[in-house]
Amino acid sequence: MARGVLSSKTPGGVRRPIWAHLLVHHALRELMLDIAPFGTA
Repeated sequence: MARGVLSSKTPGGVRRPIWAHLLVHHALRELMLDIAPFGTA
């Protein structure tokens, strides 16, 4: 995964991209759970 430098110099500006990343990660994991077939182990 690419790791870039956070361009913001304020605490709020640093938190915003971190929260955005976490929200997208959570949404994708939920989508993966919805799509995954159950009972195939």
